[in-house]
Amino acid sequence: MSERIVTYSRRQLRTVLIVRILAFCLPILAVVLACSLSFSLQMPISIEMPIILVFGAIFILIPLKFEVIAKLQQITGFYLIVIAVNQLSSNYFTPPLLPAGITVSYSIVVLFLCTIGYFLEKIGSIHRPLNTSDRNVLHSWLFALVIIGVHMVLLSLVLHRFYGYGHERNLAVLGNLTLYFLLFLVMWRKLYIPLLRRCLGLVMMIFYLVTTVAQ
Repeated sequence: MSERIVTYSRRQLRTVLIVRILAFCLPILAVVLACSLSFSLQMPISIEMPIILVFGAIFILIPLKFEVIAKLQQITGFYLIVIAVNQLSSNYFTPPLLPAGITVSYSIVVLFLCTIGYFLEKIGSIHRPLNTSDRNVLHSWLFALVIIGVHMVLLSLVLHRFYGYGHERNLAVLGNLTLYFLLFLVMWRKLYIPLLRRCLGLVMMIFYLVTTVAQ
């Protein structure tokens, strides 16, 4: 009986270890995929002075333990990832299992991998409640989305009523904002992990360094 319990415990530990490794690696894989696709698509959106972004990535690599600096590194890391994902937002492909007329943005693939990593982390570790600063950032995101959404609706009504046309890019802009918000939800807590943040910083540093040389 004891041997069965030990065997079962080992299997549990092995499963938890695999889940944690996947939760750690999937966001890195997602960012590597975003950078690779950006290069393969020949950088559809021009990045002005990418050398500044290289310095931003180097800042993420600095092992500082101050809470304020760690928060700045989180913000910087998320901003650098969003720039890479933004390169993919206007490029689409047809998934093999969907009809020919249905296309999906490449950025959704990146979000999908990050989301899997997010839920695997919840399965493989103890859930940590949001602290005050994380809660404030989340509230700021929600407030900004509401303000922008209301502004878009009011602007469309005014333009349509007085000029006879609407703002044709409203849905695209709102879709991108929603994408970045969802990316924030699944990546923000992960960017607090020092080792993961530095791995992502290294990937982004290489990406923006190659972009600088290419330009």
